[in-house]
Amino acid sequence: PPAIPEQPAAAEASALDWDGALSNLDGDAALLRELAAMFLVEYPKLTAAIDAAHAGGDAAELRRAAHTLKGAADVIGAGGVVTAAQRLANLGREGRLEPVPEAQRALAAELDRLRPLLQRAASGA
Repeated sequence: PPAIPEQPAAAEASALDWDGALSNLDGDAALLRELAAMFLVEYPKLTAAIDAAHAGGDAAELRRAAHTLKGAADVIGAGGVVTAAQRLANLGREGRLEPVPEAQRALAAELDRLRPLLQRAASGA
């Protein structure tokens, strides 16, 4: 009988759809690794901007930073981060800052799941 895939693989797939991202870039693995490496450098700046916007009550900046993060995550196939960042962008657009800390925790959890997968992928492992 065919082997039953283990759960972590499914969880990893939802955190990072590398194959999907690769096909969107016409199979350019070098470019995708570069984008993954760039994401690892850039996302802390964007999460810091999200934190600062929330702390300052700046809904427009929250929306902008979260939207930028969503776009960057989308390119590399990081679906979980896309979903979490979209939620933050929506809250910013609606000017609803009260639910933001919970949404930030969800985003942080997704980024924590994503980071090791991206580091592996970016190094070409």
